[in-house]
Amino acid sequence: MQACGSCTLCCKLLYLESMKSPAGELCSECEPGGDRCKIYNLRPQECRTFNCSWRLTKVVHRDSRPDQCHAIWEPVDYNIMFVTQDPDFPITEITQKQIEYFLDNKNSVALYIPKKNIIHLYIAFWHTSKEVWNKIMNKRKECINDRTKLYYKPKSAY
Repeated sequence: MQACGSCTLCCKLLYLESMKSPAGELCSECEPGGDRCKIYNLRPQECRTFNCSWRLTKVVHRDSRPDQCHAIWEPVDYNIMFVTQDPDFPITEITQKQIEYFLDNKNSVALYIPKKNIIHLYIAFWHTSKEVWNKIMNKRKECINDRTKLYYKPKSAY
């Protein structure tokens, strides 16, 4: 498991209903570069149960640390990855390489850019865009209040 270190990108990119914090805007309780979360011990369930794929798996390359590539990675299922891109930055080369890696390994990727409401679907050759979209929407509905349901233990990468 990799440590967050000074990364607080999830505090900006996750939609936190309980905090009334929209995706793409830094949570009011976050202190980037400081102690990070002012209410860490009392943080909401959405924060407690978020499982950053960069931290917890080997499928997201070490160079794809969220605060360096400006994106957070979440698995939808064993062959679909959901990426939330920071709307204040362009898509980085490492993010593009990570998406290519997933596609080369028969995994589809949905890249979401909050505030701009843009979603790019990168579809593996054996998926259909409708199938990928339906799985993403079903998983999102299931995970509204329990982000732990997003996490699974995928195969190693790199």
